[in-house]
Amino acid sequence: MIRILMKSGKNTNCAHIICFLNLLCFYLENDGRFIERIKKGGWILRREVENKVEYIRKNSLVDCSTPDEFCFSFRCSECKALWKSTPIRFSRAGVKPENKKRKIIYNTLYEREKKLAFQKALNQAKEVFNVCPICKRLVCDHCFLICDDLDMCIKCAAQLNENGDIVG
Repeated sequence: MIRILMKSGKNTNCAHIICFLNLLCFYLENDGRFIERIKKGGWILRREVENKVEYIRKNSLVDCSTPDEFCFSFRCSECKALWKSTPIRFSRAGVKPENKKRKIIYNTLYEREKKLAFQKALNQAKEVFNVCPICKRLVCDHCFLICDDLDMCIKCAAQLNENGDIVG
């Protein structure tokens, strides 16, 4: 969902009313954890980030890569368990570039492979982590319940007296 919040430079009464109503909606709708603000051509837009992969990316997988392999990690918001992606070996691991020109090629290749490894790590994380629809936290499968009406994290389930089965 994208909503226009404000247009700078317009002084019409209608624009001010729309701006005020949109700002009011922004503050009343939710706590903003899944809100992304985008500035485009003078307009400030907001949209809900519904894609789990995009949200994991925004919450940053921690880069644990070395010069020889790529690996990323992430912590569960509830149990604080550390999850690590499957390490992927760099194709030129152990090879030292002979000169500056070869080092440029080496670094470019390293960055390209690191981006691909990051995408694979995101896809792996998507299979292990869940976004609680109530508190909007990312939790591991061991901290996420399948309930009758709405799946949620164990903390929200306890607060709402809901029962369910653990995913993991």
